Amino acid sequence: FVLSLDGGNSSIIGGDTDENNFGFSIHGGLGYATKFWGFKFKLGYEKLGGKNTATEYSFDTKFIDSSIQFYVNAIDLIMDQLPHRFNVCPHAGIGIIHQKTILYDPEGNISHKWGYNSTSTGDQQNSSRGSFIGRKLFSAQFGIEANYLIIPEVYVFLDYSFRYADTKWLDGMNLNNKSDLVSTINVGFAYKVDLNKKRS
Repeated sequence: FVLSLDGGNSSIIGGDTDENNFGFSIHGGLGYATKFWGFKFKLGYEKLGGKNTATEYSFDTKFIDSSIQFYVNAIDLIMDQLPHRFNVCPHAGIGIIHQKTILYDPEGNISHKWGYNSTSTGDQQNSSRGSFIGRKLFSAQFGIEANYLIIPEVYVFLDYSFRYADTKWLDGMNLNNKSDLVSTINVGFAYKVDLNKKRS
């Protein structure tokens, strides 16, 4: 089994913000790995913000991200030798995002809310209010991880991922009429738990 923790930068790409579109993300993971492949359950929290300079509308978004990711150890798989200290791991997965977004007008007043237990007027998306943890959205996830084995049980990694979110309103705006993508660049570490070795 593999336990992991990572954190870093998060941003929305393909959305409607063009200024200060960034935030942070932190994820924990629990997975299973063989020499060539593995899978991982991940649960994380992300907070983003940004502004559209043309309309001067800005947003604050936070969401809980849960997913399952499948990956391959590309170098070990291609070279088929002893495990390598350095590896590159493409991965793909599916998940659920629990979104909570506030959109602000140019004067800084709240224009709309998504995923909050509150009432607001205006856009029809406000009728899709969520529970305490927010509005539920489907996500498809793709990325690549580069990792380095420090000792047989511990490795550090750099991961780039992007997620297709099943909404055009993750940033509270829909000017280009395209679904939003969330991009993350995270660094982290992982610990391998060998249950067979512990039993012996």
